[in-house]
Amino acid sequence: SAESMDLPKIADVVVVGGGVMGASTAYHLAIKGCADVVLLERNSLFGQEATGKCAGGIRYQFATEINVRLSLISLPMLDRFEEELGQAIDLRRCGYLFLLTNEQDVAAFRANVALQHRLGVMTEWLTGDEVRARLLLLRSDDVLAATWHPRDGLADPNGVVQGYISGARRLGAKCLAEVEVTGLRVEGGRVRAVQTRQGEIATPVVVNAAGPWAGQVGAMAGVEGFDQRVDHGWELVHFEAAMARMPLLAEVGIGSRWAGLYEVSPDAHPILGKVPEVEGFYCIAGFSGHGFMHGPVCGLLLAEEILDGQAHTLDISSLRLSRFREGKPIVEYNVV
Repeated sequence: SAESMDLPKIADVVVVGGGVMGASTAYHLAIKGCADVVLLERNSLFGQEATGKCAGGIRYQFATEINVRLSLISLPMLDRFEEELGQAIDLRRCGYLFLLTNEQDVAAFRANVALQHRLGVMTEWLTGDEVRARLLLLRSDDVLAATWHPRDGLADPNGVVQGYISGARRLGAKCLAEVEVTGLRVEGGRVRAVQTRQGEIATPVVVNAAGPWAGQVGAMAGVEGFDQRVDHGWELVHFEAAMARMPLLAEVGIGSRWAGLYEVSPDAHPILGKVPEVEGFYCIAGFSGHGFMHGPVCGLLLAEEILDGQAHTLDISSLRLSRFREGKPIVEYNVV
């Protein structure tokens, strides 16, 4: 068939998954001079799964140092995105406001803000009265305090994926849709090839960027340590909470709904970097609902890890998969 002719027989790197992580990785590999990259997406369009279904939130406000540091590099990459890649991403800096209604949260967020300030993220602390004075549409009688960062906001996930895919293609990478990976050939403890319905691609390096399906791709490589759950009770609870907080929403109702898979690693932090059990197998997954905003920097870091032997823009050793086996998960109070 015509399709099988399009599938290369050999590649330096094969990226499995055409969401934001895969697209960013392919682009950053190509711009660093590794043009013989093949990205495979099983759907007919790139970025339609978890990436396309995410709300596109971007923020500096996180509760662990590694996440704040990822944002400090990634969000400025989004600022430069249109200029660098020639693709509009509808960046809106509308700010994120976290409302705190119990003392436990107040204490935790005070610690978060201290951490953020130490890293140069100047989140504002608001008292309950300041919130009530500023936001009249909000039912805020129970609000004790809040945190606000005006440079948090939104961007269009689809634009980011398309920008990276086109950028990677301009640099010589092959980004192919409608190619489903069915297996990985691993021999002598290292990756040898990626198997698809259209044939096999011989490659020494495979990047697992399959998002909520990362566990399945990991299993193909014989790697344990992936866990993925989808929470179906989520919508109802969150919509009721939103209506209680902003009564105006009750009149709006739900205009449309979609199920977005929320991939969760055991400590709700990303799994990024080389996987020690299988040489040539790399992982960029487990972002637990806030991967989109970290897609730019994580693709860059993984490209460094693959081509330079180790990421150097940021130390990502705390994000390696083996942390779960070694009993060193990252502890975060509040993942939103």
